[in-house]
Amino acid sequence: MKRLRLIRRTILFSLTGFIVLAAGISPAIVTRMQVTSNSMSPTINTGDHVFVDTLNARLPFVFPALHGIKRGDLIVFVDPHGAHGSESSRDFVVKRVVGLPGDRLHIAEGMLIVNGKPIYEPYLKAKDNVSMSFSSWPLSAGTTPRDVLIPPDSVFVLGDNRDVSLDSRIYGPLASENIVGKVIWLSS
Repeated sequence: MKRLRLIRRTILFSLTGFIVLAAGISPAIVTRMQVTSNSMSPTINTGDHVFVDTLNARLPFVFPALHGIKRGDLIVFVDPHGAHGSESSRDFVVKRVVGLPGDRLHIAEGMLIVNGKPIYEPYLKAKDNVSMSFSSWPLSAGTTPRDVLIPPDSVFVLGDNRDVSLDSRIYGPLASENIVGKVIWLSS
């Protein structure tokens, strides 16, 4: 009888602890956001929701040995152009990471080349690769508008809908301090 009561008490205590942790901590770790543009179509459409891991995505910049953001991941970040207002007026943006710190990106005939290797991007519509090019943002020494070296603590992001996406082709590599988190789940 005592053993059964101890088991019930342990289970009840564990469930209570889990519920308190889930209710109190999870908003700081996982956040749900609604997408308001079509720059990631067809992967993510206007009105879709994304669930964002706001803790682990930033760890590789603090602890490089840990796995966090990788090439191909979808991330949410503060729009570099909207980062001058208050926290509540900032715009959050979803894009795909195509370049990591130290990578050299090149575009040739609409094809993305990272560190000399062409990148297969099955999530793109065929026509999106044709018009892809870099814009006229400040370039690092030894690069051309079609050749970009990603600086430390930065990533290079592109939208999947390249014809309409405002991304790193316009504003350059994205500093890690602008990253909110990594998309871990999509919901239509």
